[in-house]
Amino acid sequence: MLKAENLSVYYGAYRAVADLSFEVGQAELVTFIGANGAGKSSTIRAILGLADRIEGEIWFDGQNLKNVPSHERVKMGIRIVPEGRKIFPELTVLQNLQMGAYFIKEKARFNRNLDWVSELFPILIERKNQLGHHLSGGEQQMLAIARALIGEPKLLLIDEISMGLMPIAVDKAFELIKQVNAEGMTILLVEQNAKKALTVAKRGYVLETGRIVLQDTASNLQQNPLIKKAYLGG
Repeated sequence: MLKAENLSVYYGAYRAVADLSFEVGQAELVTFIGANGAGKSSTIRAILGLADRIEGEIWFDGQNLKNVPSHERVKMGIRIVPEGRKIFPELTVLQNLQMGAYFIKEKARFNRNLDWVSELFPILIERKNQLGHHLSGGEQQMLAIARALIGEPKLLLIDEISMGLMPIAVDKAFELIKQVNAEGMTILLVEQNAKKALTVAKRGYVLETGRIVLQDTASNLQQNPLIKKAYLGG
């Protein structure tokens, strides 16, 4: 579904990501773990076509993204749950969801998708007429996930979903990620909370200073002594 070859990301003269090669298979849940500044979010921005300068190749669903603008990548089926949630605080819950499916013109199709996210996030539908800024942090995160899902993604990018959330909300968010993946959604999860990320992922890549230093199955990474010491508190 997604493949990168020798991917480098620059901001001015600064190289945030250096020669990354990775892939995410159909219906697979893959995670990037690493400390703040490791290059995880920059990789996400490159996939979306939002970085200042990108070198290397990115392929999505068999198509090279080199000359594809960001808005066309969205139409192709790439969606993001952004770091910090970034919902529209002055819009209602329902209006936020409508923004996530802005290009879906058929009412029946939108309603079908709305029914699906309603099953996943019943609390949001109960509060569909509330403004976004009236929701709790955990509810806003649910809304950010639902807004991405309602647009029918082929690939869901999730950037630091646990950031700023209480532990109970983090647990709920990861339960939802696992459930959506079990239903066949392809997910690339970028996350500082390595323990949680490796619990739900199939495979993982470890990033340090813009480079992949280790890749393995999630279960093997959980047992790796270096990963335990550096990221899992053991």
